[in-house]
Amino acid sequence: MINKAYKFAASALATTALLAPSAAMAQQCVQEDDLSDAVVYFMPIAYSAFTSKCAAALAVDGFVNTQGEAFIAPYLERQDDAWAGAFEVFKMFADKDKSDEKESEPDEMAVLFEAMPPEVLRPFLDTIVEMEIAKEIKLDSCVKVERLIEPLAPLPPENLGTLAAVIVSMVPDIKEPQVCANDPQ
Repeated sequence: MINKAYKFAASALATTALLAPSAAMAQQCVQEDDLSDAVVYFMPIAYSAFTSKCAAALAVDGFVNTQGEAFIAPYLERQDDAWAGAFEVFKMFADKDKSDEKESEPDEMAVLFEAMPPEVLRPFLDTIVEMEIAKEIKLDSCVKVERLIEPLAPLPPENLGTLAAVIVSMVPDIKEPQVCANDPQ
């Protein structure tokens, strides 16, 4: 489960900070709105991992050091509201991991995940995701990621979340997370 959560969060950061099914556990797709919320929710976590890992590699007069706090502030303000959607996305990965496990080998993390209320699980999830993202950030990519963040700064969090969710829904090779087809209204 941790591996899947990390892969999702890392792909979210790598693809424009890209970062479900409660009705049917077998459903292996996420709702576009939940994925949008997940992008907004996980952005401060990914940003924290990035800035911690890349602090020494970034220019003192670069975007992160001069405007980074202003960039991440709107995401932090919306993080609580985005938690429910982010939790649905994470739950989808936990359900998928559980269905991938052999019945004779219960996934201890999945059992723990199901037993804990979402608000109790939240700080653990945040810490695990941040640590896993930080482990995967390569120091030679820090400046490139900073260059990616800067043009995203003018976008409101909701727009970036929607943009990321729509991009993920349009790219046929992205299987995790797969965005559920929207019903025409």
